[in-house]
Amino acid sequence: LESGFPQPELQRVGERFLRIRALRDVSWIVKAAGRDSPRFGEIAVSEGDAIPDGIDEFWHRVGAGYALATIRDECYLAWRYCQHPDVRYTVFEARSAGDLRGVAIVRDGGPDPRLLTLMEWMTAPGDLEAEHALLARLTDAARARGLAYLGIWIPLAFPLARHLQERHGFF
Repeated sequence: LESGFPQPELQRVGERFLRIRALRDVSWIVKAAGRDSPRFGEIAVSEGDAIPDGIDEFWHRVGAGYALATIRDECYLAWRYCQHPDVRYTVFEARSAGDLRGVAIVRDGGPDPRLLTLMEWMTAPGDLEAEHALLARLTDAARARGLAYLGIWIPLAFPLARHLQERHGFF
């Protein structure tokens, strides 16, 4: 496995019965949703329940920067989030001049009922305008739902974890 949850019981089951080991633990980082996030650029962020048009081309461009990743094309994302039988997910898409610049998929709650949990986060490397626009809209959505935090499970060794902490105030 690339990563795994840090519960020793789960890791022992995986090792014993599946003969797999986690290479690194995933950790939980959060961002308080209690204050306004700054707005940057002319990026419109919309909220819905469908996978955005153009996601396959966007993933082809963004995913090329990962050495190893699950392909996050329309087929996978629709199966994983839109067709989920028990959990409602919300899709946020950031666009400027019609071009897809970022996607975030969230759910209310998760490991804690005070959270808006980020399940997917996709922006082109270095596209800080799209990141800021998405995070501002997610912060607004969390507050509107009465939720105190944005949160994401992520291996701390991933560059994105450090980036979210240093640039965007996750802790």
